[in-house]
Amino acid sequence: MAFSQLQDFIYKSLMHGIIKIAHARGKKIFSSDDAVQRTPKDRVEQLASKITTLVENYSSPNLVRAPSEQAKLEEDASDIIDEIVLLEKDTQVLLEEIGMLRVLASLGLTIGEFTHETRHVLSALSAGILSLKMSSPAAEGFKTLQGNIESLQAYMRYFDKAVTQNSQRSLSVHEIRDLLSDFEQVVSSSLQRQRVNLKIEVKGYDLFVQSSHKPEWASIFFNLFTNSLKAINRAQVAGSILIVAGEVDESRLYLEFIDNGDGISDANKEKVFDAFYTTSTPADALADDEVHITGSGLGLKIIKDIIEDGGGDIYLSVPPEGFSTCVRIEFPRASDEEIPDDLR
Repeated sequence: MAFSQLQDFIYKSLMHGIIKIAHARGKKIFSSDDAVQRTPKDRVEQLASKITTLVENYSSPNLVRAPSEQAKLEEDASDIIDEIVLLEKDTQVLLEEIGMLRVLASLGLTIGEFTHETRHVLSALSAGILSLKMSSPAAEGFKTLQGNIESLQAYMRYFDKAVTQNSQRSLSVHEIRDLLSDFEQVVSSSLQRQRVNLKIEVKGYDLFVQSSHKPEWASIFFNLFTNSLKAINRAQVAGSILIVAGEVDESRLYLEFIDNGDGISDANKEKVFDAFYTTSTPADALADDEVHITGSGLGLKIIKDIIEDGGGDIYLSVPPEGFSTCVRIEFPRASDEEIPDDLR
């Protein structure tokens, strides 16, 4: 029941985004839609034509104009100014809508990863309960059961916080240590269950990223984390993930997500941030919904858009010895004016 409601929520969120994009582009979705309005491109082209005509009229060698002609030129100039003002307002609306669609995309990514991870936890929880029913209760069995329940609760809190913060749409500065600490706490159970070692190295202090949405950082970390887990699983090695953060210079910070999975071939390094490209095993027609969601190839494209929209950059870097993949993020550092006194 809960999963069906989650699927319905994702579907409605995506449809809302599709309809918004279509309307912004002046395209009809349903046959009952009103006539298509002029697109911003059409309006700009028409505005440019008006300006060209106006300049040609003003540069005419006939400097002496009749009052009616002068009034017409002034009316055209006024119309152009009004259209520019309207275009500026409409552009701001479109930018705000694009920002909302990006947040919806990051929220959908978080939901997809959440359902994927809780599926494993719930399976282990069910197996634990069945084991206790078939045998006499043992202290070790109860301990394992308790760990699975706590893991599920951690993911639930993580998801609930992401939804709440996305709905508030508040921008704030964040210290990298705080972001990584919250993330590490949530994934600790998954790391233990899959026997993967995580090491975090933060070099320097007061590493505040510029004002941004905290749930977007959760989406970034979680997607990189699940990609690493899948790469490690394919490589069938003792998993190791290393996260290194520090400062590039006074204006930028960096974060590197490193793992010892099966790596990325040279031929594919230029494609990993493209939409629908995935290194995961292709999902077949009978695969579960979670497999389709997490293997869609949209994760890295979404986080690339999030980071670049904030003025940052994400790319593949050379991994240190003993590792196979390094994803490096560089992001603007918060200015002194942006950092609240209570965080200093």
